[in-house]
Amino acid sequence: GGAGYVGSVVAQHLLEAGHTVTVLDDLSTGFRAGVPAGAAFIEGRIQDAARHLDPSYDGVLHFAAFSQVGES
Repeated sequence: GGAGYVGSVVAQHLLEAGHTVTVLDDLSTGFRAGVPAGAAFIEGRIQDAARHLDPSYDGVLHFAAFSQVGES
């Protein structure tokens, strides 16, 4: 998710590079405050992501995972 550590850092770098960023996260382990300012935010699960896709998106980056290998 984009509200976790890795996703939020990548989102920030993309924003700084001039990209438009939309973050999808269910906040089960991430934090809304972690979403960088300037990024759109959608609270939801990856299973529901298709209904939020916009034809203007150039790409999708997936960062939703558990931090412990055993959990993933």
